[in-house]
Amino acid sequence: RDAGGGPVDGASVTARMLWRGGLPGAAAAAPPSPGRAVTLSPAGNGVYTQSLTAPAVEGFYTIVARVERPNAAPVIVEELVGVEAPARP
Repeated sequence: RDAGGGPVDGASVTARMLWRGGLPGAAAAAPPSPGRAVTLSPAGNGVYTQSLTAPAVEGFYTIVARVERPNAAPVIVEELVGVEAPARP
């Protein structure tokens, strides 16, 4: 959103998932290699979409997105998420 709360069109948005650590009580796991960045696609009215593939290694990750807008400094936004893998037979 812009300073007035309106949608921002014409931005470039990239995102990636970064490993932060294992889940409580989970077996120790080696950190996965860094995931590749994805570029979000504009869907109209200031909405941008894309899919990130969940990593195979359980743990806490931060989704980091960089938003670049015309005539403005880049903005970095982050969201912490927990990823659980289904039990394997």
